[in-house]
Amino acid sequence: MKKMKLVQLIHGFTTGGAENLVKQYCQLFDRNKIELLVVALHNHHSVFDLELERSGIQVVYIDDIIDRRFSAFPVTVQKAVHRVCRRGLVRKVIQEFDPDVIHYHLLLSGYVKYASPKRGTKIFLTV
Repeated sequence: MKKMKLVQLIHGFTTGGAENLVKQYCQLFDRNKIELLVVALHNHHSVFDLELERSGIQVVYIDDIIDRRFSAFPVTVQKAVHRVCRRGLVRKVIQEFDPDVIHYHLLLSGYVKYASPKRGTKIFLTV
């Protein structure tokens, strides 16, 4: 039986309500039936993402990817690069994972739309 592929898209992992919701959802899913990927825009690491990683759930931080590539540049350049590159990197990560379901949180609809998920992908929003 093929596993359903699910992306959780969130701003970051501070210790707020949406972050706690994502963490709890991910920990409750049957990992034999669902393949999970959590995509966080900002690199606000916390105990929540550490718990997910300990549970074997992959968390991708878009800003960490950008920071690794542009760490030698001045901060002002890095900030501009973040604004320009985030959507493209989210799109790349989502298209490579090829999810059946995308569950996004808060005001990230522009990222989901730009990612152009395949036809038939179920998309859910939690505000």
